[in-house]
Amino acid sequence: MIIIEPSEGRLCNHIIKYLIAYLISVKYNFSIILEGNHKYKEEIGKLGFNFYESEKNINYKIKQGDNKKIFLNNNNFIDILKDKKNDYQSGVTFILSRRIFYQNPEGIAYIVKYFNNLNNTLCQNIINTNPFKDRYNNNNDMFIHYRNISKESYRTSHIKDIPGLDYYEKIIKKYKNNIDNIFICSDNIKSNIIDTLVNKYNIKILNLSSNDTILFGSTCKHVLLSSGSFSFTIGILSFYSYLYYDKNAGKKWHPQYFSKFIHKDNSLELEEIL
Repeated sequence: MIIIEPSEGRLCNHIIKYLIAYLISVKYNFSIILEGNHKYKEEIGKLGFNFYESEKNINYKIKQGDNKKIFLNNNNFIDILKDKKNDYQSGVTFILSRRIFYQNPEGIAYIVKYFNNLNNTLCQNIINTNPFKDRYNNNNDMFIHYRNISKESYRTSHIKDIPGLDYYEKIIKKYKNNIDNIFICSDNIKSNIIDTLVNKYNIKILNLSSNDTILFGSTCKHVLLSSGSFSFTIGILSFYSYLYYDKNAGKKWHPQYFSKFIHKDNSLELEEIL
C-alpha cells in the first residue's frame, strides 16, 4: 500500500507527488490511499488521474521494531523505483510525506519516461477523457505558458530561472506565419511581458480553470513552456505537440527541471530552433 499525506504546494506540486506514487504502485502493484483532506483531489481527477482511493482515518504511526512502514524522502524514493530485486513486495507501506515535494531531477526523468509512451494506461486515460481531445493532431495553434512570480516575494530568487521576452519572441517569429491562433496563460496575467506579446502578436489570453488550461494547452500543436510544476505538467501531457523550453534560463532549479524533457521525443531546446 502507498499512503499520500495531505500535500503542501499548489496544484501541480500535488500532481508530481501523485505521479511518483503512481509509478511506485505500478512497479509493486500497490494500491494508493489519499490520507485526510487533499485540496486538489477533484481537479486532479478531472485531468484523468484516477488511480487512488480516499481514506480519512488511517493510523500509520511507526511502532518500535516496525520495519514495514517506510517514509519516502527526496532520495530513497529513487532507490525504491530503481530496485530490481523487488525487495519491498511483502506487506510494506510506503508513506509520502506532507512536506516533501519529490521533485529531484532523477524523479522527474522517471515521470517523463513514462509519459513518452502513449500506450501506457494512464496516458490513454488522460487522452480519452480530455474534453478537448478532438483537438489532438487537429489544429495549428500555439500555446504559451508564462510563469509570473514577480509578486511572490518569497520566490524572487526563481525569477532568473524564468525565460524572458526574448525566448518567446524568437519562437513566435519563427512560426507566426504558419500558425492559426496563439494562446497565453499565466498565474498572474498582469505582466509587461504578457502585455507586449498580446499587443504585438495578437495573442489571445486563455481564461479557463487550471485543469482545463492544462488540458486545452496540451492539445495545441506548439507548446512553449516557462518554468515550474505547472509548465512541467502541461509538457508531459502534450502528447502530440512540439514542446519548447530554454534550458539556459537559470543556473539551478529551472534547467535541472526541464532538461529532462530532452528525453521526450517532441521537445526542442531554444538553440535547436534558431
